[in-house]
Amino acid sequence: MSKYHCKSLISLMVLVLLPAVFSGCIPPIHRSPGAFVIDHTDTDAGLIPESVIAEITGLDVYFEHASVGTNMMDGVAALESDTPSRYTIDRTDNSFSTWFVTDNGIGENPRGNPGRQEKIDYFVNSMTTDDFANLVDVAMFKFCYIDDDREVVNGTAAQAFTAYQTAMESLETAYPDTAFIWWTMPIETTGNEWKDDYNNLVRDYCIDNGKILFDLADIECYTTAGVHTTDNGYEAMVGDFTSDGGHLNAAGSSRAAQAFWVLLAGVCGYGL
Repeated sequence: MSKYHCKSLISLMVLVLLPAVFSGCIPPIHRSPGAFVIDHTDTDAGLIPESVIAEITGLDVYFEHASVGTNMMDGVAALESDTPSRYTIDRTDNSFSTWFVTDNGIGENPRGNPGRQEKIDYFVNSMTTDDFANLVDVAMFKFCYIDDDREVVNGTAAQAFTAYQTAMESLETAYPDTAFIWWTMPIETTGNEWKDDYNNLVRDYCIDNGKILFDLADIECYTTAGVHTTDNGYEAMVGDFTSDGGHLNAAGSSRAAQAFWVLLAGVCGYGL
């Protein structure tokens, strides 16, 4: 499969979907033309056709994360273990710059928690100096639930979002053929005003400006029955999805991993 073949299908898919949009039937993951949001309604990877699964496994995907990202990738591994005939995808967590030249799949960089701004700078450096943006089809990094108001410098949600937005927009401009995925910040079972403010800024901006968003916070705060969970008026993680109030347990990991597969299906132009 040629580089960016999957991503190039997004524009075509939007054109195909226009009649459905005007008839009031909008496939769930497509929120605005040219972009989509993955949220709690997109957690059933079983709906992805086998033909699209085959395209997903041909993608080069770069993912920087810490412990919650590791939980998600554990979920990806569990899906593969349960149904290897369907969810087998190559993954590596080391030497992936060389790996992407000859292999396809997910290159993880579990870089830990150096700090919020440090994570932004690390990702920019990975994309530019380390040249990952020219090696992969899809690139993303996520914050962790500890990256809220722990920093004194640029500590407000608005300031944090501005730093994130600036970096992401700069990379999208410099590398238009790479699909950069925006993320909300994962949450905890205890509600947090800062995270609510930050995540809403991310959501609003992505929807208004045609971005691809993986709304992890939304996935974490809705039960499997679709009940929105809050604490003190703020979004909170569903207790059944966590072992300690912040990390994902097996159920939470599976839910997020299925949404991750749906994300990659969306990058390939498939609208569920």
